[in-house]
Amino acid sequence: MLGPVLDDLSKDKDFDGKLKFAKLSTEQFPELAEENNVQGIPCMIFFKEGKEVGRIVGFAPRPVMKAKIMSVVCVIEIGFYDDKISSQRVL
Repeated sequence: MLGPVLDDLSKDKDFDGKLKFAKLSTEQFPELAEENNVQGIPCMIFFKEGKEVGRIVGFAPRPVMKAKIMSVVCVIEIGFYDDKISSQRVL
């Protein structure tokens, strides 16, 4: 369900130059899922310089998902995350 929404959002001009979208299967790469503490799917993890700075778990319609992603992008852009905290959660 989330695949088509993310495919569409990956082409959204609001995200040009701000983030890259990538998908992977937790069934094909269970070690990455475990390493990144993926406990529910779908799960979107945002990284900056190799560190997790945001996470969205669960499905939402396109407009809601876009708003959630934009909030993480804003956090990343202004640098409002703590390196000691693994991520800023978006509910």
